[in-house]
Amino acid sequence: MISPQNVVNPKQVGIIRQFPFSSSLQRMAVITRTLHEEEFELFCKGSPEKIISLCDPSTVPNSFQLTLAKYTNQGYRVIAMAHRRLLEMSYTKVQKVSREEIESSLTFLGLIVLENRLKPESALEIRKLQEANIRPIMVTGDNLQTSTSVAIECGLVAPSDHIYILDTEDSSGTAKLTFEEHIQLAAIDSKKEGQTSLQIQPKSHIALTGKTFHIVSTQFPHLLPKLLTHGTVFARMSPDQKQSLVEGLQSTGYFVGSSPDLESLEISIE
Repeated sequence: MISPQNVVNPKQVGIIRQFPFSSSLQRMAVITRTLHEEEFELFCKGSPEKIISLCDPSTVPNSFQLTLAKYTNQGYRVIAMAHRRLLEMSYTKVQKVSREEIESSLTFLGLIVLENRLKPESALEIRKLQEANIRPIMVTGDNLQTSTSVAIECGLVAPSDHIYILDTEDSSGTAKLTFEEHIQLAAIDSKKEGQTSLQIQPKSHIALTGKTFHIVSTQFPHLLPKLLTHGTVFARMSPDQKQSLVEGLQSTGYFVGSSPDLESLEISIE
């Protein structure tokens, strides 16, 4: 049982069941019940984009995207929270129900904003790698905007360099890549000819998510070598996608080393 501190006659809440965090699902959840109450409740936390997709749109403030961008562009880590009352659900049903069945029509609760400051020595060590002609890249499960901001702060991207966001759109089974730096520069359609190259300027970096990495690998494989050469920030990457990235770099001619947990930094040596 858990209960808030320094509160007179606090409610006691028990965690009845837990759905562990999954990198592929980008969320975790618990089912709880308050002492002396019959009703069960679901609380879910995870990446803002995933949690919002599971929420009732009427519960999401109009300012959500602007607020999220405000914090992620400053390098903060942002987690979203949502809730659902499990009306008329028995204890037996709670123990058997699948998470897909109940993680829907959620009520958006808010954002948790976390600050994880860089260690003072991080920028110095990255600079040493760059001076030794070792190309460091960031591979993480965090939000793309947060990761890009951190990449600038720690020196992965120099102030005079450019970062282009490679994103994907999918409509009617046609994948389209958008390539932009604040304003859209190019659109690449998987079912159209004549728009199948990435024009990359010197001292430029590509930032993308695991979803986009998968789209490029499967539908635009001819773009993969250029992506691997210029990709600096790989965000929202699943463990399998991280492994595919390492293999792709190796097949391109790189020797690849990594941090022990394979979570935050890949070091590529050409």
